[in-house]
Amino acid sequence: MKLNLDKCPVCGSELAMKETTKIVHGGGHTATLNLAVLVCSCCGKRLYSQDQVRRFDEIRAKLRDNDISELEIIGQSFRA
Repeated sequence: MKLNLDKCPVCGSELAMKETTKIVHGGGHTATLNLAVLVCSCCGKRLYSQDQVRRFDEIRAKLRDNDISELEIIGQSFRA
């Protein structure tokens, strides 16, 4: 089944390409990615490409394995 990329598959509203931030968790780590995705103007549904989803999975696995060598460290988080 091919998706109609002119309309949102959830609500049928218009889609637009927007810069967004995706948060990926793995193990005790979190990574953020800034990327362009199709976003519904009404319900906010984000449509990621297959390449983007594969990249999320790769990053998630690296975070779980504590392999952060290819990632830029931008700070630390703490829990009280």
